[in-house]
Amino acid sequence: MKIRDFIKEEIDIDVCDDYDESCYVAFCGAIELTEEGEKEFADVLDFNIKIYTNGFPVAIIENVENDKQVRKLGKLFYGMAGFCTEKDWNKWFIQK
Repeated sequence: MKIRDFIKEEIDIDVCDDYDESCYVAFCGAIELTEEGEKEFADVLDFNIKIYTNGFPVAIIENVENDKQVRKLGKLFYGMAGFCTEKDWNKWFIQK
């Protein structure tokens, strides 16, 4: 599954990447991206993400290659969880 599809699901799960195992804030509820959000996060939305349910469920983002991508993923997931300004949230996200 791609991140762009994953964020549209009703998912409440820890998310981390396969580059440096950064863990991002889990989120609840489905989110859609605005046109501005699509542009802002375009370079990470097509990463693959797999959900593992062996014991504690976790989603792993695959093919992360560098710190810039890690920062962008953090901005995406932390932003979705509300850890951004209201202005940015309204610019990037729509709660389903």
